Amino acid sequence: MTSIPHGFRWATLEAPELRRHVRRERAIDEAVASMCSGGLTLVGASRCGKTALACALLRHWEARHHRRGLFASAERLAVARDDFGMGRGEAYEVAHAMETPLLVLDGLGSESNPVMNAVPHVIYERYNSGLPTRVTTWMTPEHVARRYNPCIARRLFEPGRIAVIACGGAP
Repeated sequence: MTSIPHGFRWATLEAPELRRHVRRERAIDEAVASMCSGGLTLVGASRCGKTALACALLRHWEARHHRRGLFASAERLAVARDDFGMGRGEAYEVAHAMETPLLVLDGLGSESNPVMNAVPHVIYERYNSGLPTRVTTWMTPEHVARRYNPCIARRLFEPGRIAVIACGGAP
């Protein structure tokens, strides 16, 4: 069973709707060309097609590698640890996000729980393990550094290791 949200199950690289959803058309080709990079950060304003493109890339990766990746909302990961409770180990959603072969982390910066937020830990763990991560966000590197810390910003926007694709609209 796919983890892609129901509203994006149509999203494939071949779907004509994808070109209508992604505001900056070249973003699709740039994202496809950078799929071999250690990470991919899709940046843009709300409703510019970041999530649709990330879902299409996830489906393409799954078909190509015959493995399941994981689509995870940053908001859901942020509260998963808190919902699970302290002293009981790691929440399943968080542990799965840290270990899955490919993670699409959607909506970075939308989380409202900064204290127990597991999202930075997931990003650190995946980066340190060399696992590919695709992130959608409205935030610039400066926003990420202020909200989380400069190390997280470096892991998401590191030149040469991470491809950053502007999907459209000013973040």
